[in-house]
Amino acid sequence: MAVVLEPTIDVSANIMKEFAVDLTFDVNVVAAYQEVISHSAAAAHIEALNRDLLIRIWPRLTLPDPVREVWEMSFPELTAGL
Repeated sequence: MAVVLEPTIDVSANIMKEFAVDLTFDVNVVAAYQEVISHSAAAAHIEALNRDLLIRIWPRLTLPDPVREVWEMSFPELTAGL
């Protein structure tokens, strides 16, 4: 399974083209989801994130504290199993 991210989501790429992220490996999922959550517009989240994957990897995401707090307040299921 792969997801294609728009260049506006991956701010670290410094290129203006789409790219695919292989979601077969958790390390890729964590990196892609950190980028999407930390650096993209809210509309991009809806299209790029899978709820079940996000809940599974949430504890491993390295996010700025304010971002993590907003997400956890908005989606309590992210911390329900912790």
